[in-house]
Amino acid sequence: MPAPSSPWLQLRRQLGVMPLVSAAIKGATPLYAERYLMHSARESLTALPTLLLLVHLGGASVTDARQEGSGAQYIQSLSLLVPPGVSTDWVFAGAVHVAAFHFTGVRLPALQDLLHKLGAAGQPFPFSDPLVSAAARQLVDELQHGSAADTAFVERLAAIMVEQLLRVASGVAGSRLNPAALHLGRMTSVLQWLQENLHGQLTTQVLAEKAGVSTSHFRRLFADSLGMTPHRYVTQLRLQRVSELLTGTDLPIARIASECGFDSQSHMTTSFSRVHGLTPARFRRQAARLSGAAAD
Repeated sequence: MPAPSSPWLQLRRQLGVMPLVSAAIKGATPLYAERYLMHSARESLTALPTLLLLVHLGGASVTDARQEGSGAQYIQSLSLLVPPGVSTDWVFAGAVHVAAFHFTGVRLPALQDLLHKLGAAGQPFPFSDPLVSAAARQLVDELQHGSAADTAFVERLAAIMVEQLLRVASGVAGSRLNPAALHLGRMTSVLQWLQENLHGQLTTQVLAEKAGVSTSHFRRLFADSLGMTPHRYVTQLRLQRVSELLTGTDLPIARIASECGFDSQSHMTTSFSRVHGLTPARFRRQAARLSGAAAD
């Protein structure tokens, strides 16, 4: 059993919800992994004693409460490194699916240098990297099997995730997000318009025209601001809205698919299942059970 002061127990108490997955990963890069599904809330997390990696696996967007109104939001596949001794304050509306990794035993020099820099700045490190996101999802998926999980595979994959994380920190992989870039008037207005028109045809060309710039310039501006392509962002916004409607309304799933801009219910189900590991119907049932348990 972990000691009462374990950082994952501290996180669990602060969130007020039990994780769906909770397991230690041994090997050369020991971690403690957890998987959470949470609902509408504002979470103020006090500083933890170890480095924490949070990966947004799906659901509603999460806003840094210290930057509300700036567009500093974290959506599916975006990640955040929280240094030891740094508190955070988050606002989210709807079901949020998150993987958390506590770096309890990593003593790599590059990581220690990163910790020193982040601790001195007193700021989390937001970034986007497909490999880190995919590895995080695969790790918690495998750990979901409990005693039947492939331990050797988990340890190898954790080592790859940590190695890629160091590459991101050194600037040779991934994209560090730049929320300040979202203060640009044209980007803010486009993002707001996107939220209100998810049911429509949202090509990069359409968005560039809304921003009043060329398509190629818009792609660069968007990548600098959010660390991903416009197409990927639109898809993730649509899946975010799907999650909100599944948990906050009784609308039929086919209607939700139409309102969120998917060509068909089957297209939405395929995209949603790829991100969440659950069909929309199963996600709705699981969220309802968790909501009922929280009410009790």
